[in-house]
Order: sequence, then C-alpha cells, then structure tokens
Amino acid sequence: MPRVAQEADTMNREIELLITIHTGVLRKQPMRSPPDTQNSSGRHHNF
Repeated sequence: MPRVAQEADTMNREIELLITIHTGVLRKQPMRSPPDTQNSSGRHHNF
C-alpha cells in the first residue's frame, strides 16, 4: 500500500513538471501568434 502511494506521488510530480514545462512553452509561443510566424515554416516546429 505505501509503495503504491509513493508511485502515485512520483507520477503526480512528473505530471506537474510536464504541465510546468508545457505552460512555459505556451507562454513563450502565445496562441494568438503574429501572422509572420505562419510564413516561416522552419523555425516554429519544436515538437
């Protein structure tokens, strides 16, 4: 039982980290992006 709780805690921490990274990326690239970002195809493919 404690082991399962520990694993869940670790998973929660990883998810939290992922969300933090994701929001950071989204903050760097706002969803309402300026029109010139659509023209430059090479720069904005981070995935």
